[in-house]
Amino acid sequence: MMITPSPLEITINAQTVTYLHEEELAKLIREKRFPVEYRTHIFNFFTDVPLRIIYRFLRKHNLTENDLQAYYEAHIKEIYPNKELEGLFSW
Repeated sequence: MMITPSPLEITINAQTVTYLHEEELAKLIREKRFPVEYRTHIFNFFTDVPLRIIYRFLRKHNLTENDLQAYYEAHIKEIYPNKELEGLFSW
């Protein structure tokens, strides 16, 4: 049986040879880890995934907007700022 990847997984893995499952991404955000081998995947999540899919991801994996904001500010904002995301959460 072949499992169809989620739209989120399709987007974050589009430019990579390695594959990051959304469950693992949720764990990385929860633990505030930024492994170099998943750097492109994580940047893709914060820059290319539509906000509605990000919201679904947060709910599905019991993450809060504060979790997302903390991770974004620690690892993403300086390199790949996403003004749409920042405006949504009023950062």
